[in-house]
Amino acid sequence: MKIVGYSERGAMNALFYGMAFNKDERKGEKDMQSFLELAKVPNYNHYHQFEIYTEFSLSQFGSPDLIIFAEKGDVKTVFFIEAKVSACKHFKMESIQTEYEKGQKEKPNTSNLFYQLEQKKGLFDNKDKFHSEETTINTNRGSKSIGNNPVVRNLVEELKKCDNAEYIAIVPSEGEEKMKEPKNEGLKKTIEDLNLKIVYWEDLYQKFGNELKYESLIETFLFNQGKDPKSIKTKSQILNKPI
Repeated sequence: MKIVGYSERGAMNALFYGMAFNKDERKGEKDMQSFLELAKVPNYNHYHQFEIYTEFSLSQFGSPDLIIFAEKGDVKTVFFIEAKVSACKHFKMESIQTEYEKGQKEKPNTSNLFYQLEQKKGLFDNKDKFHSEETTINTNRGSKSIGNNPVVRNLVEELKKCDNAEYIAIVPSEGEEKMKEPKNEGLKKTIEDLNLKIVYWEDLYQKFGNELKYESLIETFLFNQGKDPKSIKTKSQILNKPI
């Protein structure tokens, strides 16, 4: 039996379920450290005791694509991960700038990368203030609450156990032209405030598909591409350049 998922959710599931359900638990942990290495997380090989939460709601603070809890010595860290794909078009690194500008609008699209990350940071920075369902905090997007859904509150209780947070974006690359130094000062500051890490789908495929032979990931990437009936060009739902 095999499962092939669609777009970023399918690729994320193929990758991280592959790690979690590896028969050799030590290899699964090592592979997660390899993911953190690609994200350029300092001392990536010191993290262990990984826990993965997919597509969980955080109520008015949105639903991250993935949350990873990990320990490094006595310190517990949460990694908030948001993923974007090419959608059979071409994801330009300049669109990071565009995403930021769109995210600064009074009412941005809730799927905007920087809006999503901003919400997670707002929640984490104020996590200890949420004691009851009536608790709200003031943000630059108005008052927000985690509500009284018991599952959301369970997850926030896990966040309260964390000492720090890391923010990771998974996006397509343009080959050698990866993320350049942003010109916008607001974007620079936002990246610094988030200590934002960028991981590229192409690098993930190279590492976990070509090198580590994650079969489900390979099948997912290959199925998520095909010939456009009009242009006859092969297009990928995930990558800028099809495999």
